[in-house]
Amino acid sequence: MIIENPLGIKEDYEILKCFPFSSERKRMGIIVRRKSDEKIIFYVKGADDVMRDIVSPGNLHECLAKCDEFSR
Repeated sequence: MIIENPLGIKEDYEILKCFPFSSERKRMGIIVRRKSDEKIIFYVKGADDVMRDIVSPGNLHECLAKCDEFSR
């Protein structure tokens, strides 16, 4: 999979595992490996109320601010 990042640079990723959306869990995710440096990254997307409960306390304020920004 090739993704163009916010800087306009195309990055090549290998998909390692997909976690499809579930109405019970209210979220979905994907684990990828960036081929340039072999870094493994887990991306997760879900309902605001679900994500709020799993975000670390140190990042909660930023997460809530981003959710508010996205909703506008």
